[in-house]
Amino acid sequence: MRKHQYKAVIYAALICLILSSTIALFVPFIDFNEDGAMRTAGYVAGIIFWVGLIAGLAIYGWLAHGLKVHHAFDSMGNKHIGMICFFSNTEAKIADIICGTSLIVNIILLCIGGAYVWIEVTAAFIFLVSFHCHYVFNGKTYQYIFK
Repeated sequence: MRKHQYKAVIYAALICLILSSTIALFVPFIDFNEDGAMRTAGYVAGIIFWVGLIAGLAIYGWLAHGLKVHHAFDSMGNKHIGMICFFSNTEAKIADIICGTSLIVNIILLCIGGAYVWIEVTAAFIFLVSFHCHYVFNGKTYQYIFK
């Protein structure tokens, strides 16, 4: 594959991961029947979350494995995996700052309590998206394709 094809694949992985994270925004709309059973929307949201997450990670893993097999990473000196690295490039710096900030906001909101549901849901969504962006942007796969 050429680099523009690699870019399309990594974008597909990011779209799947962001779709999975978007489900956090719909949590307040998921309610239960009178007998306590979850309505269909809850099951659909769960399916979309897990399918998006698994598809995004599988696509990204497939791409990283393919590049590793073709020795694309041999010329790169960095031996760390992306989840452990921080601030590797401009995109990663932005994602890392947003991820850290939203993690702190989520912790504060958990300590305050459940009075701010929409803020909690939005903060959870921002954290999930920025966390996915953190390990994609800091990873060797992204650095090989975009640098």
